Amino acid sequence: FDGLLRAFREKRDDIVWPVAKVLKRFRGEPLARRAQDFGAFVRSADAGTRRLAVLALGVVSQRRLAHYLVESLRDRDESVRYEAIDGLFNLVGEDLGYGSDGSDVDREASNRRWEEWLSRQ
Repeated sequence: FDGLLRAFREKRDDIVWPVAKVLKRFRGEPLARRAQDFGAFVRSADAGTRRLAVLALGVVSQRRLAHYLVESLRDRDESVRYEAIDGLFNLVGEDLGYGSDGSDVDREASNRRWEEWLSRQ
């Protein structure tokens, strides 16, 4: 997990994906135990850091961490939103009509559907 955090700080795309794949083998336990630390990266002021954090969440694909992906659907940066919906699609198998490049109105309607889905988990 510490290697993943270091990769976020250094914005190392080449490291984030492989480390997240390894974490997936542990069923996300290291991420779940350190979710508060991870949340700081998802909410970073830097879009690149947020994108990497959301990418890792999508790779790990754990429902108990899905709230970060749903939250990231509202990100101001399209690349973060893209990684969020990609991760949710990998987790759930559908996108609930969400498009990261859709209009604000369309994305808001889909965001509500994702929030309803999350409330049922």
